[in-house]
Amino acid sequence: SAPLRQVDAHRVLTVALEIRGGFGRVADFRWEALKRLVRRNKRFAEVWDVANDAVGSLLFARRHLASPFGGGGSFSLADLARLGPRVLADRGGQRHADCGLMKEDLMALSRGGSGLVPLAKFWSPEEKKRTAMFGYDETMEHLKAIGALDDASGRHPQVRIPNYMLAPMNCDEHSPATMRCCLNECELVMKDVERLVRAPLAAPAALLGAVGNVSTSSVDAPRRLSSLLVQRLHAIAAERGGQVPLHGRVFAEWLHLA
Repeated sequence: SAPLRQVDAHRVLTVALEIRGGFGRVADFRWEALKRLVRRNKRFAEVWDVANDAVGSLLFARRHLASPFGGGGSFSLADLARLGPRVLADRGGQRHADCGLMKEDLMALSRGGSGLVPLAKFWSPEEKKRTAMFGYDETMEHLKAIGALDDASGRHPQVRIPNYMLAPMNCDEHSPATMRCCLNECELVMKDVERLVRAPLAAPAALLGAVGNVSTSSVDAPRRLSSLLVQRLHAIAAERGGQVPLHGRVFAEWLHLA
């Protein structure tokens, strides 16, 4: 195939990184619309910058090999094929940044920071145009299979933000044996709670105090827990003799919402 100019190599690498990250297919990207996408989508803009830096760095590294008759600013597909894995290897921090942007995006769709997004809003084309930086198009069956659908009887279906973010579809393959996924912030909070409580069981007041004093990427301590969450934790304890098991499923689900 014909050599690519620097501007075209930049675009090809950007699209390749997007597809490799699970954010679309070749048919989803129109060459002439990429710059408009950069202005509209913060996450895509970061990938655009990463690809631009990578192509520019390769060009600089080859400056002494460039022909005096020109052509030094061209790239082959083989060049980009070698460059892509190196960029992906450097993007562990970018994966974390992408997850932070997704969390920020979904929290903007949730009701009062509850950690739940109404399914109708999750799928809404109007909301996507107004706030969403990601395409949320999973079916109800898929959401239920990954544990991200809250469809308790008597309520409209909602998407659980932590469960959705931790699903395998939001992971990048780092190597044939490893994946880069979003951090499970509940695990980090749980470690702090275990350090503060130092017991497998605890009274609701102790757990509320411990969780309230833990900071995460989106909430600084002291955090204000809603009255519904407080009531729910007391109800969990009431069903278990006044104590809450730290390592049970029920407390893990409560912690997701906290």
